[in-house]
Amino acid sequence: MLRDKLIQGLLDKALKERLIRETSKKARALQEVVSECKTTENSKVQASVMKEKLTVNALKNFKNYWKQSINNQKNEFNCTQCGKKHEKKCLAFGTKCRNCDGRNHWAKMCRTQSKRKNMAARRVNAIEEKNKNSDTISIGELKSVNELDAKETNCVWYEKILVNKNAVMFKLDTGSQVNVIPKSELLKWVEKPLVRNCKIAVLDYSDNRVPILGECYLNCETKRYRKTYKFLVTSLNSCPILGLETCRELGLIQRLNTIYKSPIETPELILKEFADVFTGTGRLKRIVKIKLKENSVLHVAAPR
Repeated sequence: MLRDKLIQGLLDKALKERLIRETSKKARALQEVVSECKTTENSKVQASVMKEKLTVNALKNFKNYWKQSINNQKNEFNCTQCGKKHEKKCLAFGTKCRNCDGRNHWAKMCRTQSKRKNMAARRVNAIEEKNKNSDTISIGELKSVNELDAKETNCVWYEKILVNKNAVMFKLDTGSQVNVIPKSELLKWVEKPLVRNCKIAVLDYSDNRVPILGECYLNCETKRYRKTYKFLVTSLNSCPILGLETCRELGLIQRLNTIYKSPIETPELILKEFADVFTGTGRLKRIVKIKLKENSVLHVAAPR
């Protein structure tokens, strides 16, 4: 096996063909093939030396390094300050950069800008620093993946779609302005998407800040549509969320322009509709005032 791999990886086409012919006629050991390759290589080097065709790359001093060819008598070079080819006198000398306000270089050759671009493009497994968020966006309730039971996943508000050829169960959150996907979900994929830094503050329904690592663009595919959308990557191990606009464009929800008159809710109608709640075991004979204990934690459920 190793012998065949070695032969297939040879750059010398003639040697490769010869070894293939010889091994097909007679089995040769790995050591014999290695020895044959070394002998051929040594023969080439000796022949090259004899013909004086062996090139020796020598170090040149600093002055010779900047000399141009004989055909180009002008002392020109590619300038790293202005991006043009000129002699020693640079047009950018003494000017101010529009990007970083620095001196003696132009914005298109600004090193600060290139560093920002390199820092912006990161893989999911390389993101460690938290971003300082500015814009605020609200989403619905983020629920842990472990909290989803079988009954809930079969609900109409959950949908499994293909994202970058990976089946992902999403919560259709009509109260969310953005799409959110956890980092733990992206790490399961073979091909990791490119995640960039973003300055967005995301709040859930209870006004709690959601930790955002960055943003990425993912290809979403349903039975009828295939589009690319922006997703915010969170460090929480939560269920992925599709926002209102994405749900509408993928045909997962639709607006029903139906107007109907709701009956006026009176105490009598409520008692009649929910009669089983107000009768039987547990009914209190008098009006009871319920007081909350001190330091109680309130929970607000998102209406749908």
